[in-house]
Amino acid sequence: MKKNLVLLALVLTLFGAASTHAGGSKDVNTLMERADAAVDRGDDKRAVADYTRVIRLDPNNASAYNRRGLRYAFQGNYDLAISDFSQAIRIDPDFSFAYDNRGFAYRCIDEWDLAIADYTQLIRLRPNEDSAYYGRAMAYRGKNEWDLAIADFDQVIQLYPDHVTAYLERGYTYGSKGEWDLAIADFDQAVRLDPNNADAYTYRGYAYLGKGNFSQARADVNRAMQLEPDHQEAQDLAADLQQRGY
Repeated sequence: MKKNLVLLALVLTLFGAASTHAGGSKDVNTLMERADAAVDRGDDKRAVADYTRVIRLDPNNASAYNRRGLRYAFQGNYDLAISDFSQAIRIDPDFSFAYDNRGFAYRCIDEWDLAIADYTQLIRLRPNEDSAYYGRAMAYRGKNEWDLAIADFDQVIQLYPDHVTAYLERGYTYGSKGEWDLAIADFDQAVRLDPNNADAYTYRGYAYLGKGNFSQARADVNRAMQLEPDHQEAQDLAADLQQRGY
């Protein structure tokens, strides 16, 4: 009888421990879902609070650190964001999204070499990830390493031939090198893919300005301002052309 009572106590203890663990897991999942819902409705304060509760319950939850880091990044709190992404990577060294997000945060504070290192690691983990090549291209451009940037934009376009932003940014990079015809070709493609993109007309207008084709620059800036009257770069180009008599 005594032996049976001991066995019964052991079974109850194990069941209780399992139930507590399951309840904790349920709490974590509920909090994660609530935090994600807060993100969807734009309530970052609530989202951060719930992700923080998840981390207290489950300190090795890399996803919670990554998602909280994103909220910090979108708030402009890049140091906090980088700290969270770094913790996610310490927990899971192959967490590709955390490298992508930390690379973005590094770009936002002009830490180009650190951004390049993160995007390079992301490429090792996910060789066909367009955001890795795009992010690294932007970081190379931040360092004025035009050719390396163009090579990565080439890779983005090879992966996704309809990537409008890659054409825009590669064209902008060609323009930074004074290669106006190549820049215009990229902006032409961006216009073909997205005929209502004010940036494409504005950037092409600047390229035509660089070539000295003022009338075409004026046509493009007029179209850009029809599409987006408050486009600051288009307004600046229009003012420049007006000073030149166009």
